[in-house]
Amino acid sequence: MMSSKAKSPIKRYLVNVALAMTAIVLCLILGEGLARLLLNPGDYLAPALLTDQALERKIKPHSAGHDAWGFRNDAVPSKADIVVIGDSQSYGVNAFAGDSWPAVLKKLAEKEVYNMSQGGYGTVQYYYLLKNQAIILRPELVVVGLYLGNDLIETYYMVHDHEYWKSLRKSETSTTDDDFVQKKPVVAEPIDKPFFLGSLRFWLSEHSIIYRLLIHAFEEQMRLLEMKYHLGHDTIISVLDDSDNNLYTGFTPARRLLAVDLTDPRVREGFEITLDLLKEMNEFCAERGITFVVMLIPSKESVYSRYIEDNDNLEYSELIDRIIACEREVNGLLKYYFADNNILFLDLLEPLQSALGQMRIYPKNQDDHMNKSGYEIIARVFQKFLEEKNLCGE
Repeated sequence: MMSSKAKSPIKRYLVNVALAMTAIVLCLILGEGLARLLLNPGDYLAPALLTDQALERKIKPHSAGHDAWGFRNDAVPSKADIVVIGDSQSYGVNAFAGDSWPAVLKKLAEKEVYNMSQGGYGTVQYYYLLKNQAIILRPELVVVGLYLGNDLIETYYMVHDHEYWKSLRKSETSTTDDDFVQKKPVVAEPIDKPFFLGSLRFWLSEHSIIYRLLIHAFEEQMRLLEMKYHLGHDTIISVLDDSDNNLYTGFTPARRLLAVDLTDPRVREGFEITLDLLKEMNEFCAERGITFVVMLIPSKESVYSRYIEDNDNLEYSELIDRIIACEREVNGLLKYYFADNNILFLDLLEPLQSALGQMRIYPKNQDDHMNKSGYEIIARVFQKFLEEKNLCGE
């Protein structure tokens, strides 16, 4: 039988451990509270999402640093000089809110720029937001950030998955038809989930600023390891390792091809619907004295095309070549249509390609969103475009 003298040290040890754990928890709680007071939650936490009949989903107002309309701005102004409507590329994934290209443009142009962008949006949402919210801000200029990497296929699915938009359909094919599902490519448009402690990392990234601060320095390295060893990914990955040009990054060719191949009837229909909506948006703005501009945002594959096209050393090089060719076709057809319908546009492909030799504008992993440097280039190129076209002047 254990003596009371033996029990005493064990008891003291357990009490000390309990006190230490309690102190750590209290420090984390206090640190989290302080972080939320000093930092913008929108730069660290994932906002809450609400379902919406017309938009499919939207960010809950005032969630994680977003404004009263649920967009990534400090507040909703009574009037905006420029309204930007787009998806995650214009929202500014991989960057703080102040480093998204619309926020940088606001500083450069010294104009009131309102960012009306959200990840997953496409042309249908752009059209709806222009007519129902952007117009309220009485802008002088409206910019639609058209991402060639996936906007066409997302437009198709938005129209065919939601009865609200059935009037825009150009075919009666249902996304739930057995025949359609059988013909659907094996590689869909999944969201890559972290492999190492994935569920815990997702939860913490959505709820803890302290976690985001601590993990920030290691997150890219973890994602690099996941990409290198193909851990936790349900789509193929091709890696460019070009030491001569100091380039290292990843691509998801099967996923991207699904979104830009006009021989796929879904992409073709999404393309045709996109043309119709952009034309109507341009006419809507013209009738109200608003300048309308379409910003063509290229895919990561097209930006790197001079290094990865016809590169047999790359895995899945045939897929990559096909993506670049398909997007080149889409880009040309859009420009022809814009010229024919007096739609002002800016193509970002060449400026972004030129920047590759000077700085890193994408992460080293397979993420297709730019980083802070890439967004700054977009803002500067667009500011120069405004000056050259004498748009949104004093």
